[in-house]
Amino acid sequence: MVFPPLLVVMLRGFLRLPTPWNFSAICVPALLLYIVLPLAIENHREEAPPVRLVRYLEKLYPPSKRGNVLLILPTTRRSAQWYAPEFKIMDHVSTSQEDEEVLRNAAAVYTEDPSLKGKERYLIELAEFRRSMLIYLQHRRVQLYLVERRRSS
Repeated sequence: MVFPPLLVVMLRGFLRLPTPWNFSAICVPALLLYIVLPLAIENHREEAPPVRLVRYLEKLYPPSKRGNVLLILPTTRRSAQWYAPEFKIMDHVSTSQEDEEVLRNAAAVYTEDPSLKGKERYLIELAEFRRSMLIYLQHRRVQLYLVERRRSS
């Protein structure tokens, strides 16, 4: 909201420069277009990383088996709930008996949180979804991990 008025003020100052330098009034918007246009095209062609994560999991599991798959997604939970409500979705793992039961009964458990590994489970990195940092800082890099339980011997 503030940037366009500042750009107008800046361009007005460039126009008042001496004759060979007032050409820079055209160069500044051209440079900004050169940077922003490819990013805008990329942003409108590709889905956001959280949505691509959900699409990836939809390819792995048919609709009939998605109810047995647990997703632990602390930061991208809302996107998963919107685009794939048929998966079981949690935003964190608590130590309650009910959550432990859900974890044990799940056919597969996936997460984006690398801090979920512990003594009884380990993580296998499956995929990473990215987009440019200049488009939107939040969710610019989302990693998908398969949570495997350690077998006690």
